Amino acid sequence: MTMSSARRRLVGRRARPRPGRTCAALRLLAGLLLAAILLTPTPRLAFAEAKPLEEKGKPAATPAGPAASPVDAKPAVRPRRRAEAEHVARLDAAIAPVRDIAIDLDDAKRIREAIQAISDGKPALAAEARGKIVDPLGRKLALWFSLWSDRSEATQAEIDKFLATSPGWPGHPRLRGRSEKLLFLRDAPAAEVHAFFKSEKPRTGAGHGALALAFLAEKKDAEARRHAALAWRNYDFDARTEQRLLEKLGKLLKPEDHKWRLDRLLMRDLRWRSERNARGAAAARTAKLMGEAERKKAEARLQVYLRKPGAAKAMAALPAEAAKDWGMVFQRIQVLRRSGKDAEVRALLRTAPIDPALAVSLDDWWVERRLAAYEALKEGRAKAAYELVKAPGTLSVNERKDAAFFAGWLALRHLRSAKLALPHFELMLASADGPRSRAKANYWMGRTQQALGRAEKARSHYRAAMASTDTFYGLLARQTLSPGQGRLHLPPPPAPSADEIKRFNAREVVRAAVIAHKVGQSRVARIILLHLRHVMTAQGEAVMLAHLAGAMGDTQMSIRIAKTAGTRGFNLIHYSYPTHPLPAYKPLRQPPEPALLLSIARQESEFNTQIRSGAGARGILQVMPITARHVCRDYKIKCELGRLMTDPAYNTMIASAYIGDRLREFKGNYVLLLAGYNAGPGRVRQWIREFGDPRTKSVDAVDWIERIPFEETREYVAKVLSNVQIYRARLGKMEKPVRLADDLGPR
Repeated sequence: MTMSSARRRLVGRRARPRPGRTCAALRLLAGLLLAAILLTPTPRLAFAEAKPLEEKGKPAATPAGPAASPVDAKPAVRPRRRAEAEHVARLDAAIAPVRDIAIDLDDAKRIREAIQAISDGKPALAAEARGKIVDPLGRKLALWFSLWSDRSEATQAEIDKFLATSPGWPGHPRLRGRSEKLLFLRDAPAAEVHAFFKSEKPRTGAGHGALALAFLAEKKDAEARRHAALAWRNYDFDARTEQRLLEKLGKLLKPEDHKWRLDRLLMRDLRWRSERNARGAAAARTAKLMGEAERKKAEARLQVYLRKPGAAKAMAALPAEAAKDWGMVFQRIQVLRRSGKDAEVRALLRTAPIDPALAVSLDDWWVERRLAAYEALKEGRAKAAYELVKAPGTLSVNERKDAAFFAGWLALRHLRSAKLALPHFELMLASADGPRSRAKANYWMGRTQQALGRAEKARSHYRAAMASTDTFYGLLARQTLSPGQGRLHLPPPPAPSADEIKRFNAREVVRAAVIAHKVGQSRVARIILLHLRHVMTAQGEAVMLAHLAGAMGDTQMSIRIAKTAGTRGFNLIHYSYPTHPLPAYKPLRQPPEPALLLSIARQESEFNTQIRSGAGARGILQVMPITARHVCRDYKIKCELGRLMTDPAYNTMIASAYIGDRLREFKGNYVLLLAGYNAGPGRVRQWIREFGDPRTKSVDAVDWIERIPFEETREYVAKVLSNVQIYRARLGKMEKPVRLADDLGPR
């Protein structure tokens, strides 16, 4: 629900893996019903109730029940319209051949045991169980998992054989990388190494290391040196592989290679301490390979990276000559920023390199540029902010989009120069690679063309933004072009064709996912489903996959499959925005509108009841323990923190009360509510002081959102606001559900 006190990284946030879900209905009867589920074709509801594996120390996830009115505990959403009901019936029939796969009970037990043994680090027991599996696909599933797992002890020959015979299975890059590592560690003959890389380039540092050894054996020292340097500069290693590389190839590495590696390691300012410590340990090992002067600089920089109390003093103790090192400059910028010396930060960034050969990681320099620009804007120095971000060098695609938008937005909204803004938004549009970024780029292109007096070009860009139906800026563009038109038609997905149905049901990997689910290994089924969502390039098959995930009782996977399909322009919006997952609960106060609660839950957890964030937020609505305590105190109820993860209705009750209280505090304003739900209400009050109150007519709410200094919170507010519009349309209670302008406006 709220972010930790650590400053959010502005770009490059990684998605974290989330635990699997299950259904509670068979917890007591699983032993009695499992045989019936496995041995007979299973109807849809029974299929969804197969009991998945519970991780040690964690209860199985409980799928939330039907959404209900908090007042009378009756369903809060109307029954599906006839068209939607007909679609569900068609899809139930379409997936029936794969959904209703029958599995021999003894085989099911062996498959489950083989997979579990690998998870427990018992490969011999896994191999024994796998050898007894009769069903060929069940045996292949168990074999695949034994290769895929982090606890795998498979040989390179076993991995390569599977890759050659099973190209459509998940984890090809992962398995290929593992094979490269084994190739390197066993000093494979040069001819074998070259044959291995004949059709594919190395994916890992170990792969480059294997090629370096091969070229070294052939007396091709220049090529050996090139691959050794590539490996050492650009890749991370486990301890064994790193030691092996230095033993075998260390003589080929030069001081500049160690310096580059150190710079790369110390520029990635990771959020979590455990990750920083691991990266810092790798940097410390690298520093030991450097000369005395470089090692002293590295040790001081490492203190900055690890955020040690004496970091500033250690940096100041270095000789003046050290200031010429761009890596030192980068860490000095961080010291100054954390000390609030923003003018000095800006002065250093104005001289910062944009040549990758000097900067090492321009993406990480961009993070510091953006942070400094936000501070400059807070001080009313819009021109200084623009100068920091207008030319950040060649960035990766996400950072490039971010930089182009930020520079364009500063130029248009703060420097009042549409002419200056235009090339930045053009670059953003050229870099856009998905519905959200295309909608955002087109919307701001429309605003810019409008400011330049080019009405028809502006309308053209707004129309292009509208094509991304369920995005914040797509919906804003819709209301810009048609302010009074709030209707939104969301038809069910088209039915899959006969060819698509046949192809889907014939897919070996789809059937493997079903088997994994039916034998109680839903975690493994999820791995396969996540892979398949990228494989289904035909709309009908994508619809069937989302429907199958829903039939498994896994709403989160169904949503993720639908989201991926949406990036291809497919209509899976009914799967992406399910209306059923919230549980019935007893409200502590007048609850928020159902569309808002559904929208927040979709963004927080995708209706997965078993998520626990790194900051400690829990359950379907990601309630922080401190929040639960405050709500329980205010409403004089018993606080049971354990139920936040085990009882979705309890979680929803607490969250609903908290959301209602914050809505009252912020006078019904959704922008402030959502920013507070993600970043904490204290930060919202701070931002109101710093850049105004979006409830007043003098503050543009869209600009206010874009001024939020945390990427996660900016995107969160925009996404949930767009979710609300879609859910209003899905619930069908409003004639004109798209009211984004009202949700943004003063209240």
